[in-house]
Amino acid sequence: MVYKSFINQAAFYSKKGLKKPMETEYETGFGWMRIGDKTYRDDVVLVDLGDGNIRVKERDKSHSEIKYGTSHIVDYNEVSRYLDPWKDIGIEQIIIGTGQYGRLELDPTARDKLVRRGIEVIELETPRAIRFWERSRKKKLGIFHVTC
Repeated sequence: MVYKSFINQAAFYSKKGLKKPMETEYETGFGWMRIGDKTYRDDVVLVDLGDGNIRVKERDKSHSEIKYGTSHIVDYNEVSRYLDPWKDIGIEQIIIGTGQYGRLELDPTARDKLVRRGIEVIELETPRAIRFWERSRKKKLGIFHVTC
């Protein structure tokens, strides 16, 4: 199944009378995710600070692979590595794309710690998580698993 969607990041700009940035197109299928004109074949981490620019990097799965023997678990240490550069900005929401078939898991301890920090945690299969990502207007971080 291929999911294709568009996000309009221009709401902030249009309210301020500024030029709208281009819309970002998201598309996913088993083993890949396209963001704009670039295709990623590995899990990705996205950050949206509400300024119209999406920051993208590939997920570093080495911690999970060493600690758990699989990359299908995301723990608090991993999430913290992605959050720390933005701690002064105030990420409000974390969206976890659990894969095409929902195999990626957020460690329950990580979920609890994030909620205690006041961060909303959303876990959905990757195609649904992308739709949620697009609709959310919060400052957010997304971790998207592209395979199972």
